[in-house]
Amino acid sequence: MTSFSSRVAAAAAAIREIFPETPLQENDYLSKKTGARVLLKREDLSPVRSYKIRGAFNFFRKALDAGNDAELFVCASAGNHAQGFAFVCRHFGRQGVVFMPVT
Repeated sequence: MTSFSSRVAAAAAAIREIFPETPLQENDYLSKKTGARVLLKREDLSPVRSYKIRGAFNFFRKALDAGNDAELFVCASAGNHAQGFAFVCRHFGRQGVVFMPVT
C-alpha cells in the first residue's frame, strides 16, 4: 500500500467514529438514460447531509493527533463546510467560529 493510500485508509477508518459509511444507491432513471449503471453516493444520510463533514473531521483529527491543543478553531464558509465544521467542533469538544461572506 502506498503512503497516499494508507493515509486515505486511515482517514476512512477514523471517520467511522462519528458516522457509518454512506451507501451507494443505483439510480434507475439515470442508468436507463445513459445506458450505464449509475450509482449515487447517499451523502444526504450523513449527520450534516453533506460530504463536507469528511474534510472537517480529517483536519481536526490530524491537528489533534499532531498535538494541537487549541481551544478555538475558525473557518470561513457560507454553507455545507460550516455545518460539518460545527458538527466536528462539538464532537471533539472544541469551540468554533464560522466567518460567513457577505454577498
